[in-house]
Amino acid sequence: MRPPVLAAAALAALLGIPGAVAADQGRPAGLVALIDRVVADPRDASAHAALDAAARQAVDSRRMAAEAERERLLNGAQEAQESQESMMEAKKRRLRAWERDFSEACSMASNADKVRGAVEAYEALLRDFPVYSDTAPLLDSSDREIMGIFYRTIKRNYPYLALGRDTADPRMLAALAFSRDSELHAKYGGLPFSGAAEAQLKRAEKIAGLKAIVERQLWNMSEAVSLYSRGRWTGSAAYFDKVLSFDGRDEEALYYHSLVLKKAGAGNLKR
Repeated sequence: MRPPVLAAAALAALLGIPGAVAADQGRPAGLVALIDRVVADPRDASAHAALDAAARQAVDSRRMAAEAERERLLNGAQEAQESQESMMEAKKRRLRAWERDFSEACSMASNADKVRGAVEAYEALLRDFPVYSDTAPLLDSSDREIMGIFYRTIKRNYPYLALGRDTADPRMLAALAFSRDSELHAKYGGLPFSGAAEAQLKRAEKIAGLKAIVERQLWNMSEAVSLYSRGRWTGSAAYFDKVLSFDGRDEEALYYHSLVLKKAGAGNLKR
């Protein structure tokens, strides 16, 4: 009489044969049949040999599959690490370039003859500010630094513009630029063009507006990273999109946005 499949499964468990359980559980039927042969006739040498060979093949197959999966995971981890390191290095390069340009703007801000160029340079720096998850303090400190330099230059050369103030602001820079224009026109002849004061005020408003935009984008980046860390992919992607609408080459936003798409499925999230 053919032994019950349960006996074959029990023997397989005792022999330690991976996956050798009842075939109706989705396991290899070949091993179960060989075990049945051994149970039916323990003296059948060919059945024992076939079972040993099948067991070794099953073990080898399982080991090879495990090694392949391990290699895949290791390669994936290495690629992820290299991608992150590349992103971090790109951030460092851009920050170094921005800080170099900022230093030059500060140098100009300390010279009354170059103050107009300094204002234009600071406006450009705000437009190109690196919106990263860790640069909010940089925006605050750089703004305080250059406004402090502008203030000292104004107080030294145009003290009447600094009355009652202890630092500069965009409107003060507008007044400085207008005073410089008026001074140069008086020195070399002619009058400032009609609407000069209004033009300088518009520039002041533009600078203030740019700073507010950058602050908002820094907040968007913070929210994007926070949502990403909590696995809220759709919300995270939406905030990264906002950052990328301000700066399409933002290395950190691009890096995390690509991870979000992979985790959530590219078909579910569209930029």
